[in-house]
Amino acid sequence: GTKQPVDTRPMIECHHRFLASGSCEEVRLFFSTIAALMLATPAHAGVVRIEARLSDDAQSLELRYRAPRGVQELPLFGQGEAVQAWWSRQAQAADGCTILRPGMLQLRQGCTEARVRIALATLGAQAHYEPAQPLGDGASDGGVVSYVGYWLTAVAGHGLRVTLIPPPRGRVLWQGRWTGRAVHWALKADEVTAALAPDDQGDAARPTLGHHQTIYLGRAPSRALPGGGRLVFDARLPAAVVDTVEATLKETIEGLTDAFGEGPGGPVGVMMVQISGDRFIGNVSGGRSMTLNIIGSGAERAAVRGQIQRFVRHEVTHWWDAGVRQSDPQASWLGEGNAEWWALRLGVAQGASLDGARSELEIALNRCLQMATSLPPKLRDWQGYPPAMYPCGMSLMALAQGSRRPQGMGLRELAGLYPKNSVLTPDGVAAWAGADFARVLDAPSFTPALAAAYRDKGWAQDEPLDATRLPNPPSRLRLVPERVAFLFTPPSL
Repeated sequence: GTKQPVDTRPMIECHHRFLASGSCEEVRLFFSTIAALMLATPAHAGVVRIEARLSDDAQSLELRYRAPRGVQELPLFGQGEAVQAWWSRQAQAADGCTILRPGMLQLRQGCTEARVRIALATLGAQAHYEPAQPLGDGASDGGVVSYVGYWLTAVAGHGLRVTLIPPPRGRVLWQGRWTGRAVHWALKADEVTAALAPDDQGDAARPTLGHHQTIYLGRAPSRALPGGGRLVFDARLPAAVVDTVEATLKETIEGLTDAFGEGPGGPVGVMMVQISGDRFIGNVSGGRSMTLNIIGSGAERAAVRGQIQRFVRHEVTHWWDAGVRQSDPQASWLGEGNAEWWALRLGVAQGASLDGARSELEIALNRCLQMATSLPPKLRDWQGYPPAMYPCGMSLMALAQGSRRPQGMGLRELAGLYPKNSVLTPDGVAAWAGADFARVLDAPSFTPALAAAYRDKGWAQDEPLDATRLPNPPSRLRLVPERVAFLFTPPSL
């Protein structure tokens, strides 16, 4: 089309008035906007490009970083102690252009890309996410489970593009999608800049970078899950363990979807790693991804099989309390307690023993009363993730449910505790459960208030630990079977 001339007279007149009197708001706004954009945007905005792949020998995760023009330093997105620790322990420069610094990688003068090699290892640090955890053994069926937030870099004013490259004859598991093709995700420069600038709630915008997810690259065997998801597992795990996990995943996903009326919103990805030790370790991250660190021995015993089932139910529940719905992340006992309580309720619904569930609650209650004495006396003052959050959280959620519905409660009603369009907070639980629960939450000393609540309801009685050897023996709380059975079943049963 024909270019139309632009009438600049109003701007010129306004400019003159602005210079003369400072009263021209239009020009003031114009120049301030231009200045802000000049400060916020580099002269040559580019893209930080990252490629991740499994090494040919399946012993390391290989990362290739390409920096935009003029950028010589690529800061790691995560800057916490855990990131610093693994960076110095597992990461190595893989070429002459790369210098590893605390919390960043630096390119030598004249270089435009850096290469980093991360040796595969299970850190188990704080039972949290792993930078590069081996899954499987050897190049034929090996692979790597990796939490993206450990090695992601981003630079304000520049875009970001991440590519996950499957090994030959291998696959990528990303956001529940199991594919033999390369996976890409990208953000524009303004999206990266906004994500790197904390808002009033701290780092609330940061998940937009795609860092909070766990991915898999490798050749391990897998099985299909509902909704197009995938279970990837270590080939060395006994078939009985894989069968138990697969069946429990399917039953739990189905049960929670029915209770909440909706599922995770897309396919799920589960990575099942064999570890040594004496306990199971799991984590759930964004992108509907989950890692299950499983002890492979003893699965033929019913007790161990029951532990695996409860472990899986707990972790799957986190897809609902930190995805489908949201609970206050600052109240760690709330999220973990709900996961523990739902694991018991779902277990009974799926055929687990009612006596076994009662025993688990009794153990949790007494552990809470013992462990919480080392924490601040007021529940609201607990910080971080103390070990007591699991048994105390379960004991509190049982109390909340029983206080609201003394005749028993179905799972759909229990799911109604979570609001659909807001975050579940401790005050929200108190409003849902009623005055009995609120008194425990607000008590100046938590453990005596929790014990008194169970006694006052007739749910528990004091039982001496060793009445024959001590004049004033310590006691524990014993749950009264006929008074607490209603906690685990809907009213109709």
